[in-house]
Amino acid sequence: MSYTLRIAPDAVADLREMEPWLQEDALDAVDKAASDPAALRVDKTGHAVLDFDSLISGQLHVVFVRVHVDRQRSLLSVIGIEDVRPQPKA
Repeated sequence: MSYTLRIAPDAVADLREMEPWLQEDALDAVDKAASDPAALRVDKTGHAVLDFDSLISGQLHVVFVRVHVDRQRSLLSVIGIEDVRPQPKA
């Protein structure tokens, strides 16, 4: 069963700071999670983290999407998104 998706204002601000192609990848990951919420590993407070990585022009991006899962209301809320760019080891 698919969940309704909500993106909090803080997460919208996080998205705006990302490259457009990475925004799209993050939203694709969220859509996938909303369509199959049973696959999420949720803690006792209802929070979960989605993560994925992408390599563009030699730069690795690791994206973490923090979500809250409300199973009673069938609602998936995106509460924050972070793009981490690990530096290559010298």
